[in-house]
Formats: sequence, C-alpha cells, structure tokens
Amino acid sequence: MAYLLFIGVALLPALFPSGVAPLSLPPGVARSECRSRGFWFWIDKNFLGQKVWQLKAFNSQGQAISVTDKIASQCGFTVTKDVYGNTEIRVSFLGCSVDIKDDQQFSIELQLQVTEGLGQILSYQLALSCPLDDPWNPREIICEENYVEVSVRRVVPGIANTPMNDDWLAAWPVARDALSHVWQIIFHFPNGSLFSTTAKDSHQWGYGINTSATRVVFRAPYNTSAFHLVETDGFRIAVIRTTVFYKQAWLVLMVDMAAACPVDPPIFQERSLIWMTPLVLSPLMVSTAFHDGGVRMGLNGRLIDKSIMTHNSYQLLITSTAVTITVPIGAPGGHMQSDVIDNQYGTTYSINLLLERKWWGNGSDDTWHAAHKPITTPFLPHTPVLGNDTIADLGYFDVWLGNFFPDVELVSLDIADVLLSPAAARIRGFYLSEKLHLNGTKFYVLHVPFKDKLVQKTHLSGKLMRYTLYVSYTLNLVPKNKNFTITGVIVCDVPDVVLPTFEGSCTKDRLILIMTRGSLDRYWVPYVREMPLTEALVQSQNYAVQEDASTYRLEVPPLATGLVYEDITLRGLRVRLDFALRDNKTLAVKTTFSVTCNFPTGALLVCLPNRTMVATVLSLDARPAFDPRRTHLRDKNCRPTEADELRALFVFSLSSCGTSRRFDSNYLIYENDVTFEPEMIPVTAPVISRDSEYKLTIRCCYSLHEVASVWLDRNVSSGGSRGLSANVIYSSRARALRKRAHQLQDVRLRMATDGTYTVFHLEEDFPVLSLHTQPLFFQAELTIPHRAPSQTLMLQECWGTGAPYPDDAPQLDFIVQNCPVNTPMYETVLDHVTTESSLQRFAVKIQSLGEQRLALGQVYLHCSISACSHMHGATVRCRRSCNNTESRMGSTLSGLGQQATYVALGPIAFQTEDQVSLSHMGEETRHMWIWLVVVGSMMLLLLLLVCMFFNTPCVHQ
Repeated sequence: MAYLLFIGVALLPALFPSGVAPLSLPPGVARSECRSRGFWFWIDKNFLGQKVWQLKAFNSQGQAISVTDKIASQCGFTVTKDVYGNTEIRVSFLGCSVDIKDDQQFSIELQLQVTEGLGQILSYQLALSCPLDDPWNPREIICEENYVEVSVRRVVPGIANTPMNDDWLAAWPVARDALSHVWQIIFHFPNGSLFSTTAKDSHQWGYGINTSATRVVFRAPYNTSAFHLVETDGFRIAVIRTTVFYKQAWLVLMVDMAAACPVDPPIFQERSLIWMTPLVLSPLMVSTAFHDGGVRMGLNGRLIDKSIMTHNSYQLLITSTAVTITVPIGAPGGHMQSDVIDNQYGTTYSINLLLERKWWGNGSDDTWHAAHKPITTPFLPHTPVLGNDTIADLGYFDVWLGNFFPDVELVSLDIADVLLSPAAARIRGFYLSEKLHLNGTKFYVLHVPFKDKLVQKTHLSGKLMRYTLYVSYTLNLVPKNKNFTITGVIVCDVPDVVLPTFEGSCTKDRLILIMTRGSLDRYWVPYVREMPLTEALVQSQNYAVQEDASTYRLEVPPLATGLVYEDITLRGLRVRLDFALRDNKTLAVKTTFSVTCNFPTGALLVCLPNRTMVATVLSLDARPAFDPRRTHLRDKNCRPTEADELRALFVFSLSSCGTSRRFDSNYLIYENDVTFEPEMIPVTAPVISRDSEYKLTIRCCYSLHEVASVWLDRNVSSGGSRGLSANVIYSSRARALRKRAHQLQDVRLRMATDGTYTVFHLEEDFPVLSLHTQPLFFQAELTIPHRAPSQTLMLQECWGTGAPYPDDAPQLDFIVQNCPVNTPMYETVLDHVTTESSLQRFAVKIQSLGEQRLALGQVYLHCSISACSHMHGATVRCRRSCNNTESRMGSTLSGLGQQATYVALGPIAFQTEDQVSLSHMGEETRHMWIWLVVVGSMMLLLLLLVCMFFNTPCVHQ
C-alpha cells in the first residue's frame, strides 16, 4: 500500500526511551469498537479529570506525531466528547497512521500521554484492528464533525454513456499540461474560476490526499476557503468541488472529489429536537437521473433498526424533498445532563445522530453518504420541586427536594442560619436520605422535628401554633463543580397550644386574679391595661404577686393605677382589672381576662386622671343631720349627680363649678366646697333655722415630680366640718403649670392681628387694646431647631386670668384637655386647617364677658403645651378626643402624658365701642393742641427775629 504522508508537517522524535514500553490503561478506563468506516476509542472522564494529556500517532518511520487540530482534520481524526462527557476518539479506516492490508483489514496504534502530579508524564497504548464489514462503494463521502472525507475507487473506470460535464472539460487542459507533476489538484469555485495546485502545497493549506490499494482519498477541513454554501430546496449545504488527477503507469486518471454536507442547525421544540436535510444533494449528482438506494438512521456511528426507533420514539420521515429525524428530548440513546447558570439549575440533552443514504445515477455514479450530527439542546431551566408531605400529628416536617439527575449531590443544609453538613444534620436528629424515581432522577427527603430549636414557633391565636422551617439546600453539580442553592419556607399550623385559664374573685379591699399556666407562658409577659407588670409597678401600687411553676396570683387594691372605673354611684364603686399576656417579642396580645368588683362608696373622694373629682357627702356628718339633696358646690348651679336622704354624690370637672387651683410647694392643689344651705325662718327676715350648717372642703393634690399613683386619705378639721382629700400624684397634669422659665426655649405663644396669622403683636405692643366683641387669634409653635418629624405640638390647656399669675382667680377656660371650651360668654375655635404639625392655632370669639370683664379688667393668656410623639408608646395626651369620653368613669388611673411646657402672654385689655371712640377723640384733641403749640412757637420766634433786625440801625444812629 502506498501512502502519501503530509509534507511540511513537523516530525517529532519518539518520546519513549529505548526499551521502555508504554503502559496499559487500568481495566475499565478505556474501551474501543469498530464501527462502520472507522475506529472508535473512549477514555473514562474520571480517569483524565483535569489532567493535561495529548494524543500521538505514529508515521511510517515510527515517529510519534502529536495530533493537533490541523493534523486531525488532515489525517481523519476526530477528538471529542461523547454524550456522557467521556473522551471519544474516532479515526477513519483511510486515515494517516493506519496499517491497511488490501483495503480489507485495518489496524492502528496510538499513544495517550498523561501528565500526572509533579510533572510526571505517563504513556498509555491504544490499539485496535478492524475488518471491513461492508464492501466499498464506488464513491463514499463521510461528513465528520471537523472534516469531510471523499474516497473514490481508483481502478480504471468504464466509458460513461453520458458526455463529460463542464467541470471535466474545464479541468482537462490543466491536467494534460501537468502530467510531469505526477499529482495535481484543481479547485472549482462558484464563479467558474479554477485554481490548480500541487499536492505539496495543498498539504500545507490543511488538505489531505493519499491513496490506498484501491482508492483515492481527499480530506478537507470545513474552515478552508474552498468551501461555499449552496441552497437546495430551502436547505443550506456546504460544498467543496475538486478534481484530483494522478499518473498511473501510462495513464493520467482524473477523479471527481466533490463533497457536500448538510449544515442547517437542528430545530428545538419544547419536548423534541428536529434535524432536517435535503433528500437529494444535487451538487453531487453527475446526471439528472436519481435512484434512491435508501435512507437509514443511526446513533453513535451505528445504524439502528425500526424496533429501536419505535422503542425510543424516534421518527424518520422521508418526503420528495427532505429527510426529517425527530427525537424526543430525554429519549434513550441520548444523555440528559445538569448544568448551573446564575444559580439556576437546568439541563441539556445530547445525542449523536447518524444519517446514511445511498443513490446512483447512470453507470458508475454509485454513492454512499454518511453524516454525523452531534446535537446538544440549549440550557433548559429546570426548577426543582420542593414538596411538602408534612402531617401535623406526626410532630415533624416531612420535606423532599427533587428531581435531580445523578450528577447532583447535596453539600449542606442551612436551617435558620445554622449551616449543617448532611452528617451533622443526622447527628442532630434529622432524617436525611436520597431516593430514586423510576425515570432515573433522584430526590432528597428531610424530616425536622417541630420541637427543634431551629424551627420558628409563632402563636397565632387560641390553641393554634405555627411552625415555620426556613431551609436552604446547597447542592453541587459534580462534573462541573458548580454549587447552587435552593431555598424554601415550609409552614405548618398545629392546634397544640395549651392556653392558660383564669379565675377572678373579690375581697373587701382587693381584686384577685388567679391564672393556671399553659404551655407558652415563658414566651409571654403580663400587662395591666397598657402597662407592663414590672416590679416597680408592683411595689409603687401596692400590688401583690405570687407565682410558681403552675399558677400565677395577682392582687390589686381598688384605687391602684391601671384599673378601670366603670361606674361610681351611691350604690357603690364598680372597678375592673384588665389583665393581658403579650408576646415578649412582638408585644401582640395573646390572651386577656378581666376581673370586676364592686366596693362600697362610703365617704369617698377620688381624683381621676382626666381632671374629674368624685366625692360623696354623708348627712350623718352633722348634728342634726342635713338633707344631702340640698347641697351644692361653690357654683350653686353644680348640684349632686345623685342623692338620697343620707348621701350625695358629686362628679365634676376640676375646671368647673368654681374650683380653684394654687401651688403649694411641689403640688398643684384643686379645691372646692360642698355647702348645705339651711332653711331660715322667717323667709322674709331669716334669723332662725333648725338645720345644721355644713361645709365640706374637698381637695385634689397633684405632685409635680412623682409618677401616677392614688390613695385615699381622711382628714378631720377642728371647726366641726370634715374635709376629705384624695391625692393623685399625676405628674403630667401638674407639670403643665410649672414656672414660665420651664423649657421656654422649646415653644412660644404669639397673638396675631387677624385671622390670616401673617402679622403678630410684638412684646412691646402689650397691653393690646381690643373690642370685647372682636375675635382674638393665637398661635403656639415649637421652636426646637431640629424637631423630629414624628413630633406634634398639642395644646393641653389654655385659660385666662386677670393677673400675670397662672393660678389667679377668677379664671376663663379656653382649652381644657386638648379640647375647646364654649360658653354663653365666649367660644373657642381650633384651626384645623393648619398643615404643619409644629403649629397649633385657635381663636377666641367673645360674645359678652359681662361682670367677668369688670372683674378681670384685662386678661393674661396662659397655656400648657406638649410636644407629642406618634411613635409606639405615645400616650393619650397626644390624642385629642372631644366627645366627652374622657370624662366618663371608664377612664383609667394609668400614668398619662408627655412633659408639658407653660407659656403666657398679655395683657389684653377689653374695651367697649364707646371707650374706643372716647379714646380716639382724646387722641385727636391732644394732636390739635400739639400743632397749636408748635405753630405758635414758630410765629413768636419769627417776630423776635424781625424786631432784632429793625432795632439794630437805631442803635448806630
């Protein structure tokens, strides 16, 4: 057999030292087969891994030549990966380095050099011998991945019945003139031009030419310039047209070496892939006559029969113009593998298709054509399924994650930010296993007990507990060493909460609550109303708390902070204790219970935080007894709310009924008197009475410093009358009337000239004169340089006095408890149009002050102002409620309010229209006299000057 080996290819010396034989690959690492027209070798991917390796072949001199990409396409080598990722080596029977015997027996020996650690190079032998199964066809064309190979029988052909075509006629003169060169190659181009070259030059350009005993072989890589695209029946075909001629004895033989390969990409659908090629490769047809010799489908270089096609759901469809192969994605014969892109798990499907066809025309135009088509689908995102099979009664989460292909492994679990390896998860008590589906995919099963500390527990309501498992799986794509994560949240609601139970009772001086503990008490904190039941509150309010592992007991005195006074009548005092348990993290109310008790009223005085005084008087406090129904306060119009023959009940606001207030050391004291008017005889000139004289002074003391608390005290005066006083240490109320200097830099009070609030009176403008029917406009504002956005100014109280002192009497209340006061004499109107929360405006419209105007003469305005926060924890002082709900008995004795600032301005003098007119007349008279004096003085001065001027000459004479 004659070989024409490549000229210009660098020949490397053999790498093995003399006497050192190559190693054999370990068992199971390599395998080889003879398939169709070539040798097939596979090297296991795990053996090579990330190692550096190269393939070498031997030339006729026994030298080892490295199989580069150029050598591979010239010599008929294809080095690639199979669908499973193993290294695949395919060599043509007519390739270089193949030992060929009579074109019937083919043998090859290759060398695989692998670089191990520390740079050590080990050589392994690959050898295979194959017989020819099917006889050679006159012309055979193989479309490989990296080259196309054409082989033609080299015996002297018979005389064709058809005349020579144009290509042959064009090539003949060139061939005739080149006989002396032995080998000559003619390249035909679509524009009709020809290019002639020698075999030596064509080898340097990457083409391969050689002969065997019976065949002439031409091989060309796809990336050469001689290839061009031709469109046939809507398909694209890569075509190369060459004529090879050579001298054989006394003959010059010319061989048509044209080749064509379909190059259209496959079509990918959701569940299948489609490869379409033209039925007739027209550029290869010598004549118009076409006889179809059959089309067959194959996999990995082997033809398959119809039974395999049916089992794998393949479809081969042949029409008058096209051949179509349809393969379901994931079908047997191919391989589905995983991939990860941007933490997205997905799959690709790979299959190596083969399409063989035969045809003939007239005479010797018999052609066998084989095309290899390796296909890999695009990355298809595959969202793993996180399944939840949890059964609440079992007491654990039952979760599975799939479906993965075998090349995915679980690396770790992250549960509630705690990283656990699979082994650590099992040690902790989790059940973790890997299971397989029938379709070959796998999934991971995880069991996590509800009681584990990594499970989040949330009490929803009643007996319902929510268990939440936050889990993140980290998985690894083993072949590509790519990690990806899948996160899930699994929720299970279980009615397994044991709620506490409550019992309430009353004694003569206590409200008692007894709680039997449940299963979640350690996560909850006790509250009385809106106040946490701290140790400080217990001690300051004389609470009594006893608790152990099973019970909790709370005792509260009837006048302690935190209670609700539902009703106070002569029949008794109804008090309610509202107890709650809140979540220690969210403060959400989990359960509540109330205890209501009735206590006798007796001689009682209560000062409520809403500035309401409640007092009872007893007729037996005087001898002889008086009729309580005829008693009243300082304001005779303020009569008992409820009375009978023995008792009278008064409920009134501390800003009404003639109540006075004054400072005494660190206390603000409110006082009023309950008076009984005896019936006098005779009525016209009363001098005799059988009734007792009765006067009871009632007093509320508000401390300026302490927190809110209340107690009852009884004082007996020496004058026969009895005085009852109740002290409510209610700091925010008392702070409102501190000295003017208190926090003066934070707020200010100004008086506007009109309702536009654009011009304000200056300090030197006071006293301001105003008609008693003219509205007065006031604005209070915060002056804090960097006020927090959540702060809002709130007018708590505004009142007028006749002197600069805030506790001077009498007093006019304009704003009480954040709400405007309206009386027959005047009306207070709050400006709700103000958009800035740092401002509060109000107007006082005076109808007639009557005797009050004469008593006051002039009015000083006093206001207590708070800067309230709307964040969590804001008190009721920052909430305006003017529907009289504040004065109801339901108001609590809890500590209220922000610290208030006291401000004042004035005085404002009220005048009638007559006084204003007289004032203007007096001003005009004074202005007239001033002008008369000025004009007269100027005239007198002018006369003196004239006299001096005329008298001077007389003296000289």
